[in-house]
Amino acid sequence: MDMKLDTVLVGIDELPRAEAAVRAGLALAGALEARARFVHAVPVPLPVWPDVDTTRLVELNEASVAAAREHLAGALDPLLREAGAKTTVAEALEVLPGNPSRVLVDHAEDVDADLIVLGPHKRRALFDFGSTARGVLSQVHCSVWVQPREYTPVRRILAPIDLSEPSLAALRMSLLLARELGATLDTLYCFDAPEFSWGGVPGYPDAGPAYLLDESREAVEREYHRVLDELDWAGVEHRRLFEDGAPVARILEHQGEYDLVSLGTHGRTGFAAAVLGSVAYACLKQSELPVLAIRYPERCWKAGA
Repeated sequence: MDMKLDTVLVGIDELPRAEAAVRAGLALAGALEARARFVHAVPVPLPVWPDVDTTRLVELNEASVAAAREHLAGALDPLLREAGAKTTVAEALEVLPGNPSRVLVDHAEDVDADLIVLGPHKRRALFDFGSTARGVLSQVHCSVWVQPREYTPVRRILAPIDLSEPSLAALRMSLLLARELGATLDTLYCFDAPEFSWGGVPGYPDAGPAYLLDESREAVEREYHRVLDELDWAGVEHRRLFEDGAPVARILEHQGEYDLVSLGTHGRTGFAAAVLGSVAYACLKQSELPVLAIRYPERCWKAGA
């Protein structure tokens, strides 16, 4: 099986802030023989000025888009030349009016993007409903790569899994990516011990829950190794990590050992995500490493024989 990645879409807000995302998108497009596209959203002002009619407002928006395009084209052109990109700014850059999340989602659909690359994101409070990354991740049918720091070649990938079908599908995509990039791939399963509520017999040691916990842990670890034993690793160097603890905390503790965290997402969004939590989005928000959130089941990346 080969990875077939046709289009990498990079969302850029402003340069040089978005330079890390641009470099990551160009590097991935080059390594995977894909075309790189770029899109920038210009916020549309609300028609609250009483003396400005609709025609004048349209003219102002068009002028804003034209000015933004001229600025971005000048900043983007040397980056494309440096990367040896086969496309030109005129072919690759779109500047469109509208909300950034909506523009990215709609344009990703228009160009049939297989991967969206975003730059650094603002850190927000626990109840986070408004970031561009969350808006994009909740609506697109492709994977999302967030590049929070200067781009460096990916040589070591951490792929957390929970043995669900979405996470195993993401693992297969991560494996293909590792092979294409010449990277190693380590899987990580985090056994987050459940809280037992059985109190046992009053006056006697509460040994039952500990016994059940040990059995549960051993059963999960056996299944973890069984699943990985059946995976075709395609010659990719890899390790298996099975650790105790909450997934997000354990993943973040390993940051210094890797260049990328690659994991699946169920796409839960809005209030449910804020209350119940999302491992992929929590890592995306907190990680100092690039994070690749692989969507399931809509499409992920296309794979061909």
